[in-house]
Amino acid sequence: IVALHGLNGHAFRSWEYYDSKTRERFMWLRDCLPEQIPTARVITYGYNANVYSDVSMGRMRTFAETFLERLRYIRERNPARPLMIIAHSMGGLIIKQACLIRNHSTDKRYDSIINSVSGIVFLGTPHQGGNGV
Repeated sequence: IVALHGLNGHAFRSWEYYDSKTRERFMWLRDCLPEQIPTARVITYGYNANVYSDVSMGRMRTFAETFLERLRYIRERNPARPLMIIAHSMGGLIIKQACLIRNHSTDKRYDSIINSVSGIVFLGTPHQGGNGV
């Protein structure tokens, strides 16, 4: 399971709840998901999401290409392992761009990634665009 945060987010804090009164933290990807799916390997993917004023298609493509390359490296030992992606906001747009890159390329480097995807969860992804996206 790979989780991508959204615009102006953080690889870890975006998925975390913090109670300022009790100072307790709950990061559901770490604290709950492994209990529910014990065989899952859960990772977060971080990128420079502080780009509110510059979210051009070229930049999105660069984010998507970097994501694919890093994911390919991480999955080198087991490229056929099933893959579930959770993406919030701009993270969802990066995932969509990554799929487009693979679909419009003769390069086969990313085939194992795309073929291993068993599901994608989009959370608040502006599929139709939005202010600043």
